Amino acid sequence: MWRLAVLVSALTVIPSLAVAQQPCTTDARQVIEQVYRQVLERSADPSASDWLDHLSRGATVRDIVRAIAKSPEHLRRVGSQDRDDMVVDVYRHLLNRGPDPEALKNAGIFVSMRGSASLIDQIVDSPEYRQRFGDWSVPGSSVRYCAAGEQDNQ
Repeated sequence: MWRLAVLVSALTVIPSLAVAQQPCTTDARQVIEQVYRQVLERSADPSASDWLDHLSRGATVRDIVRAIAKSPEHLRRVGSQDRDDMVVDVYRHLLNRGPDPEALKNAGIFVSMRGSASLIDQIVDSPEYRQRFGDWSVPGSSVRYCAAGEQDNQ
């Protein structure tokens, strides 16, 4: 029993330490490209250079993920689906996983009452998002942006 508890603890702690120790990049274009691929499921276009400016002025990757997820393009895309499919896509885009049945039900009710943009805010502000990706990692990617003063480990 003790060995099982140690094994389960190790399997829980080690992946989170590995994420925390991943090298970061100063390549803002790579970061924006990965955000586009994760959230919009396409490559970044020339207008994405606006997001490079946001990063250089101190916006976090989390801020940019939120803004792109709340963009008219993303809201139109997920809004054209039925509510459950929309919730599944928003979870996949922002947490890189699908919702469990209870979260799917609750999120569906939340969307009906407050809209999909509010669901995006709720997910990006969630403890799970903060723990898994923090302010500088791109969901669903190994890309992490080097924040001001952080060394480039690549």
